[in-house]
Amino acid sequence: MKNVAPVRLELKFKTIFNVLGPLTNPANTRKQMIGTYNYDIAEKMAQAAKLLGMENVTFVCTNNQYDEITLSHPSRLISINDTELSTIEIDASDFGYERKTLTDIAGSTPEGNAKIISDLFSRPEKNAHFEVVAANAAVALHTSGKYKTLAEAKDAAEDSILSRRALKKLNELIEFGKEVDIK
Repeated sequence: MKNVAPVRLELKFKTIFNVLGPLTNPANTRKQMIGTYNYDIAEKMAQAAKLLGMENVTFVCTNNQYDEITLSHPSRLISINDTELSTIEIDASDFGYERKTLTDIAGSTPEGNAKIISDLFSRPEKNAHFEVVAANAAVALHTSGKYKTLAEAKDAAEDSILSRRALKKLNELIEFGKEVDIK
């Protein structure tokens, strides 16, 4: 997949590689959360993941266009738990949050977005960005199987941010990235 990355960037539109990439992860992950850009693709990817034998996978799409939980609209979660496939819709209220506007959670450039996450983790404050990050982390944690309920997973996600454990892990990943020579 890395060989097609430069071409994908130049194309400026979605290709089959947007779908294949997460399903052909060389790490051979069996549990993960995958964002999709529409409901139809989420359903097809879920069926493919089931055929591939992935254990716990949740495909996320909000408002049939966003590949993450935005808390601005309901989100559809298509989950595979072993061989069972289920679909639910969740909303900001399922996390105990108020609905957000897209303006509330807007990012900017990659550098600007990195600053948002760095600021959030280093100086945690319960705001729209905090809640969107916690909601997405909660779904990922719930998918991992570590937490039985989304509420437990949300509490763990919030605690990780507020205790600055998320910042510690982010810094560890940054250092690891500096040490690893990926060619």
